Order: sequence, then structure tokens, then C-alpha cells
Amino acid sequence: MMDLSQAIQAVLRICPREQHYYRSVRFMPGPPGQPDRLCATDGVCTFLASVPAQNLPNALLSADLLKRSLAGSTVMTLTASPFGWVTGVAGACVYQFPGIDFANYPGIPEIPPAVGRIWAEDIAQVALAAEKAGGELDLIHFSAGFLEATDRAQFIRLEHPTPFDLVVPARLFAGWKKGIVEVSRNEHLAFFTCGDEIRFSTIQRNAFPHTEDIPEEHEGPWVLLPSTTFHSAVKRGAAVSKSHIVELRIDQDRVIIRALVEDRTQGDKIFTAEVPVLHGAPEPEVVLLSGKILARILAKVETPNVRLGYGGPLRPIRLESGSWFALLWQMTL
Repeated sequence: MMDLSQAIQAVLRICPREQHYYRSVRFMPGPPGQPDRLCATDGVCTFLASVPAQNLPNALLSADLLKRSLAGSTVMTLTASPFGWVTGVAGACVYQFPGIDFANYPGIPEIPPAVGRIWAEDIAQVALAAEKAGGELDLIHFSAGFLEATDRAQFIRLEHPTPFDLVVPARLFAGWKKGIVEVSRNEHLAFFTCGDEIRFSTIQRNAFPHTEDIPEEHEGPWVLLPSTTFHSAVKRGAAVSKSHIVELRIDQDRVIIRALVEDRTQGDKIFTAEVPVLHGAPEPEVVLLSGKILARILAKVETPNVRLGYGGPLRPIRLESGSWFALLWQMTL
């Protein structure tokens, strides 16, 4: 079970970035013999964590004050003080937090029985496609046959049969730890439990883009590349390029990764790296992609080799690894 400081840092991830009533953390002492709980919400997603019983004050405290007080310290204790204040001790420092009225703070609903299980690592692989999207595209779709997410620049799908069909915000899984996740739901909310941490959100209805027409198999030229070598070359190319754009020159026996290195003092240079083609049905082609996004996707590949499919400037490239595939739209200059 997490200690108090770890739990605070875990629930702080969902607090709104702007000043808001929900930019706060709710502390709830548990019944005798039961763990205490604390939670944070952004109004749609809620993080709930349990900590060993320690007589936590029944209070709502500012997320900003808690974050600043935890800087440089790994241990914190909280005790109730007179007039609604809370005393916090972190390392050698003592803080006084003003309590916030929590009369209008959302309550914790009853959690229904689990309807299925899924690995947290599988969720993380797919949520990668929407982790920086924000707004209406910050979504992940759990369907009867797969998980999928998109920000309309990239799309990731993982074959994974689940006994439920729902759409929830991808930010619900920010910083999610490894392990088995139990999933439950009611008419309006979806709940995800992993160890001593529970996250739930409002189910987003009719919000996910239509992806039914995406073919299950790639049609067109493809090459099989060593995953580690390919990822390393793309990552280095994206790092040295100011625009983070990389060029893939696909040939019969190799893929050449090129990136423009801007240097005002010695003149621009071209970064070049080669990745051998292990197998495939290649056709010569030049592809321009966001190196940062491609590197992030390749970092999630767990197989020794990855299949790269392509076929013209108007079609996305397709990366396949086992039961997982990702689509990444090409860029134009």
C-alpha cells in the first residue's frame, strides 16, 4: 500500500492545471480498522487512493500548497488543527494548510462488481496515441475485440477481447502503474481498480471517431525491421532535428533515416542512420514523419522485429507488432 506522500503525488496527476475548485485533494479518514482514503478529480475523471490508517483529517486542501510542501521530501504527515486548519509535517518543515469547504465536492459512488480484467501495460500501449491530445480527442475505446485510441495524427489498436464496450478519457490512465486492472461499470461511470488505487470517470457516449473501416491487414509494400535498431535511429534523428521531422528512405535491403541538423555557425548538416531490411515486399519510397511521435510508438514495441507498411503519400504508415498495430499519418513540407 502507498504511503501518504506517494498517494498525494498519485492523485495530484488528475487535478486541473488552471485555478479551479477541483484543484484540490480530498482527505477522508476510514472507519476503525480500515485504510484512510484521499481523492482528486477534474470533474470528469477521479483518482482515489488508499493509505494505511493514520487518522487523516476530514479535509479538502489546496493541490498547489500540497505540491510545494512535498518538494524535496518523501514523507508527510497530516493532523487536524483548530478552526479548520490542517498541520502538515514534511521532513524538517511544518506547514499550516487552510481547509477548503467541501460541501459541494463530489462524493465517492459505490463501486459495482468487476465485469472483466485487463493488464495496465496493455492500456498504456494504446493510451499513448491520445496522451497529448487533450479536449475531445483525449479518449480510449474499450470494445469487445480490441482497445484503440487516436488523436487523428496517430492511431493505435490492440487486439484484446473484453466483456464490455465503453469510451473513457485517456488521461484517466496517466502514470498508471503495472499490474492487473479490474474493470467495473454502472450506467454512467466506468471504474478501474489496480491494487490500492481506483480511478473512475464518466462514460463518454458517441464520442469516439468511427474506425470501423480501418482494414485488419495492411495492403501494399512492407518491410520487416529490427525493433531496437529502428527505434534507436529514429530517436536520435528526432533529437538532433529542430523540427523533429525524420525522413525514411525505403530501399530493397535497407531503410535510411535522415534528419536535418540546423547549425548556424558551421552550416546545416544531415543526420543519417541505416536500418537493415530483414524481410518483406518492399518498393522504393520516401516517407516524412514526426520523429518524436514515431519514436514514442516504437518504444512500446515489445517484439524483436516490427513490420512497417506503407504505400503512397496520402496513406498512413502502419507499424505492426504481434496483436498490436499503429497508424501514423505522413507529413508534407
